[in-house]
Amino acid sequence: MIKKKNSKRSGDIDIQIGNILRAARRAQGLSQQDLAEKINRTFQQLQKYERGVNRISASVLYELAVILNIPYEIFFKGYPHPNASSFRHDLANDEIELLRLYRNSSPRLQKIIIKLLTIKLEE
Repeated sequence: MIKKKNSKRSGDIDIQIGNILRAARRAQGLSQQDLAEKINRTFQQLQKYERGVNRISASVLYELAVILNIPYEIFFKGYPHPNASSFRHDLANDEIELLRLYRNSSPRLQKIIIKLLTIKLEE
C-alpha cells in the first residue's frame, strides 16, 4: 500500500474515482448502460465503479478516460503525484547512465545491446 502524506483513507481514492467517473459520464450525456457497453461491462459493474465499491483496473480506467475524453490524471486529483526523481532513487548511478545511453542510441545499437546482455545472461 502506498503511504500518503494526507489524511485520506485507502478506499477514498476509489470513491473519488467513481464520483469523477459519474460526473464525466453525465457530462457526456451517456447512461450507465451506454458507457458500460463501450467498455464491455454490465451496467451493474459500472454502478459499482461509480460508487467506489469495486476498484477499476488501470487499463479500464485509461479506456474510460479515452471514451469520456478526459485526462486520466483527473481521477487522482488531490493525491500526491509520483515523479521520475523518486524512481531514480532506487537506481545506482551506473544504471541511470546505462539507461540514458541506451535511450540515446540508435535502434540498431539498442538491439545489439539487448543481444549482448541476453548472451551474457545465458552463460
